[in-house]
Amino acid sequence: MAHLLIVELPGGNDVDIMRAAIERGDTFSFLTADLAHYQRQPLVSAVLEMAQRIITLPGFDYDEVQGEVLALHKRWPIEALLCLVDKRLLDAARLAQALGLPHIRPETARLLRDPAALHHHLAEQGLDHAEAAPATRAAMLSHPLQQLQLLRHGQLIGCDTFSVNGRHHLLGVNEKQSFAPPYASTASVAIRGGCFTPNQGQYAEIERFVFARLDALGFDWGAAHTELMLTEAGLRLVAVNGRLVGAKLPRLLSYALGYSVHEALVDVHLGQWPAATLAQDQARPTQVAVVRWLAAAHEGELRRVDLPEQATALFPGLRCVEMLKRSGDALRPPQENADRIGYVMVSAAMRVDAERVAERYLAASRIVMADEVLDPFDMAGAEPSWPSAAPGRLLQ
Repeated sequence: MAHLLIVELPGGNDVDIMRAAIERGDTFSFLTADLAHYQRQPLVSAVLEMAQRIITLPGFDYDEVQGEVLALHKRWPIEALLCLVDKRLLDAARLAQALGLPHIRPETARLLRDPAALHHHLAEQGLDHAEAAPATRAAMLSHPLQQLQLLRHGQLIGCDTFSVNGRHHLLGVNEKQSFAPPYASTASVAIRGGCFTPNQGQYAEIERFVFARLDALGFDWGAAHTELMLTEAGLRLVAVNGRLVGAKLPRLLSYALGYSVHEALVDVHLGQWPAATLAQDQARPTQVAVVRWLAAAHEGELRRVDLPEQATALFPGLRCVEMLKRSGDALRPPQENADRIGYVMVSAAMRVDAERVAERYLAASRIVMADEVLDPFDMAGAEPSWPSAAPGRLLQ
């Protein structure tokens, strides 16, 4: 049983990393600048009650933070430090260095928090450019809509990796899909969904591209979420995030890979995810996993969301449904990810099957606004099945 230090929570409400620690039989302490924010959320507060110790420092002055953490370490030795929040990445790297724990170095964290410096650093090493990817395009573009997106805008993909002592492992690739009019303006950056496909050796070109840049940045330990644009000119780097992917998407990865990505991340930071286990991970049965987000087509106040009954025959492979907006929240067409209402996740052996089920589930859902106007996702006869503050329903 290990003692973990967790620094803040992604999205301000995602306790999956804490639940993973509990499932493993580990204990955890929590470091935050705003404990009240978490305590106002009953589902989050209930998990925080299981913490070994909570350190809250509103100013998050680093010297003060380090003093408190070292005092905690002296009383209850900390064996791994995990931070899934960009804002605290540099602080986490400095703390891990002070504790002698596996983590990226502070100098790497500084680069990741400064996009201009990051691209300049890569340009100096001849890596801030596109690389031809004809094989990747052929492998990933499976239907005309994707081909059209590539020709006009490029395909945005997310690459999730674990690094252990400088050795990188690509977990898989998530092809992202943005909202389109009428649900969003042309300036929208909101993601409507994606399809995560586990890496089984088919992404060698992407591996070379991503690993070269992680090496150049000195990224040697932990999770990274690297975003690329797949264009006619080749792969282009969009961003490198020194953390696990956000927006509850680690669940999507877990459904596809067949094991808990959060638990695996704990193993990474404990130094217990050696190369010898990679073959075992790759030998596990995998599927593709699809996420689709629900959004409103017009502005208004949310009254409720009516979700369809989760009949296995109607929605095979349905894994998780979670509504993040509550009754009384203001809605608008999605201009950014925070505008999205909730999501559905589906896994299947074939991508087309997972996508079909996810789209059918959204089509059978309806958003009820305070003015009784329903958005175009409506389907007559859907029975209400969603409480105003529903947690994610994990369907095993």
